Amino acid sequence: MALTATEKGKQVVEEQVAGYRAACQMMLRSLDPIERNELIRLTEKIADNET
Repeated sequence: MALTATEKGKQVVEEQVAGYRAACQMMLRSLDPIERNELIRLTEKIADNET
């Protein structure tokens, strides 16, 4: 059985993703470039250990 999202469902997902990205960008603005790089490094380290 295959499921597909309706157009309205796709729109809702796009809106949620856009909101999430905006929230992340807002949070990252409070970090200086060195802190951002460290956050990225640590996030990648966590992600690598999850697999």
